Amino acid sequence: MLDQGWRRLHPLSPLVRSGRGLVAVLALAGLSTSGVVGSGTGTRWYDLALPVLVAAAALVNWLVTRWKVDGATLRIETGLLRRDSRQLPIARIQAVDLLRPFFARMLGLAEIRVRLAGSGDADGRLAYLTEAAAFALRARLLAAHHGMDPATPEPAESVVTSVGTGRLVGSALISAVPLAVVAVAVGAAIVAVTPGGLLAVGAPLAWWLIICGSIVWRRVSTQYAFTVAVSPDGVRIRRGLLGTVAETIPVPRIQAMRLIVIPLALRRIVPSLFNQYVRLLKFTSVASVIGVQEFTGSAMLVNARVFAPVTMLAFVALTYLVLCLLLSMVGRVLHAHLAV
Repeated sequence: MLDQGWRRLHPLSPLVRSGRGLVAVLALAGLSTSGVVGSGTGTRWYDLALPVLVAAAALVNWLVTRWKVDGATLRIETGLLRRDSRQLPIARIQAVDLLRPFFARMLGLAEIRVRLAGSGDADGRLAYLTEAAAFALRARLLAAHHGMDPATPEPAESVVTSVGTGRLVGSALISAVPLAVVAVAVGAAIVAVTPGGLLAVGAPLAWWLIICGSIVWRRVSTQYAFTVAVSPDGVRIRRGLLGTVAETIPVPRIQAMRLIVIPLALRRIVPSLFNQYVRLLKFTSVASVIGVQEFTGSAMLVNARVFAPVTMLAFVALTYLVLCLLLSMVGRVLHAHLAV
């Protein structure tokens, strides 16, 4: 793929981008027309205007968005009233994600998301391109990131691990079943204690079970066929049932996180973290006020037997002092060990 100037997204991009919003607006318009929402029946002017506005906004966004690969930079420009021009250096690419939502997959389209080093979110999005163009662009960006010829084809991969469907469903059930069990137990207790309680808890219980089912479905649909593979261009992660996500993370960025970013972050947070540990340790001395049988409370019980308050309080203070000093020493040693 050679530099060929500015390019537009696929002409069907407005349809995919406005798909969810348009369906919601059309559903609301149908309810409004039937009289379920609002007063009266019949078609109103805003029932027709809202879908038109949603479709027009998606079309305008497509018309004002363009992109190109300019040497060592991916440039993306968008915006009508406020122009947004982004220049993404290929050398700083941290990850290149390829997303195919359900509607986009039906039309053979895919979205490219580019994340740069030091960023937690997508710095550049191209929604949507044809699947072939998206795969080719991802291969070109990763090849250029590694200093190879941009025309280098995408290398083969070796699968490291994958999560089976049974294990995924089991893990999703483990996270949702306890919530459903609690809801059913509470509902059964209310029905047993309160006459006519079934009518009172029936609807909330049904909604709670629906929520638990949606949690399981969301987990399964987003993590389905989770696969980790390695290739010369980085670590590849694929997942998804209806909509798929394919992430490619260059290995040098993973090593940078492990060898540079994480040690620096740990060195910064160690003093504050151990200060919080010391504060929590000291604050446990007031837990006896609410009846918790902790160290200070136990000392007070012993004092009630032996009638030696000065000795017992001095012993408690000395113990807390030694523990706090030990924590502080561990924090200083760890901070010095992480110094770079």
